[in-house]
Amino acid sequence: MSFLLAADIGGTNSRFALFAVKAAPAALPDLELVREQWLPTAQYGEFAELVRDLRLPDGSSFVPPGTLLASLGIAGPIRDGSCEPPNISWGVHTDEAVAALDIPVVLLVNDFVAQGYACLLAALNTRTRVALNIAELHAGKRHAAPFALVGAGSGCGKALVLPEARMVLPSEGGHGEFPFRRDEEAFATRLRDSLGEELVVEMLVSGDGLRRLFAYHCGEDLPPAEISSRLNPPRTAAEQKTLAWFARFYGRACRNFVLNAMAVGGLYVTGGMAMRIPVLEHPAFLESFRDSKDMGRLLQDVPVFHIRSQRAGLWGAAAYGMTRSARMECRV
Repeated sequence: MSFLLAADIGGTNSRFALFAVKAAPAALPDLELVREQWLPTAQYGEFAELVRDLRLPDGSSFVPPGTLLASLGIAGPIRDGSCEPPNISWGVHTDEAVAALDIPVVLLVNDFVAQGYACLLAALNTRTRVALNIAELHAGKRHAAPFALVGAGSGCGKALVLPEARMVLPSEGGHGEFPFRRDEEAFATRLRDSLGEELVVEMLVSGDGLRRLFAYHCGEDLPPAEISSRLNPPRTAAEQKTLAWFARFYGRACRNFVLNAMAVGGLYVTGGMAMRIPVLEHPAFLESFRDSKDMGRLLQDVPVFHIRSQRAGLWGAAAYGMTRSARMECRV
């Protein structure tokens, strides 16, 4: 049995997991989660420093000797074997990661491409689907078509999954400009004046976005973690309005991505915000998702799912790593 190190490196947490690779068929591998460790990303000044704390409780290495592959999902675009994440103060480079981990092969992958591979793995493996705790929010109609993956956390990630080709295409759509309705323009104007720049999706659909909405409606500037507790459930009219607007914005961001990519095979929602507050359960989310004069009927038919496990990025990074490794071996 061989081992693979997977990581899901985000703006808030860096999650690591060791997987045992039980088999590596041509489609997707059969994986077993052995152990995991979470580290707070912002407490480290560089990737090598982070890895130095990747230890078992007795101080021994988290990674067994002979581990030949690491697959690192990172919240940012991957270019030429490196990543400079927009919400992390340091970057990750393949050569430096090989030296820091002492693993001969290190692959970098966009974190939402990794999440997309988790969806592919779940479609082929019932055990993985259970591990990812995927809940159906709206049945819709099943089509053999691409599906969209969207998730709000420290930022807002997106990816397009092509199930028949077993491919995942990255997106940086979270940095595209966010559209506002007329009754939201007072909020948008205040925010533009405060930030001094145009407003992109992840400024609204993220932990910081929730913080900005809460400050606008409730008059308090609080950390997202404290706001989350205030919205479970919301008690005041201002708190209820904050949650409703956040659900509306989230649904709108999902709708636009589905329409842009014609991803009518389904919408999968992931990320920390949907786990911390009841945003997907709020009626404003699906109402906003379907709010289109011309495409409302099409959107009504799109199935909507919630990936409730915070380990999805780890499973997906591992699946990506094994799939890429198998392709590289085939080319040798």
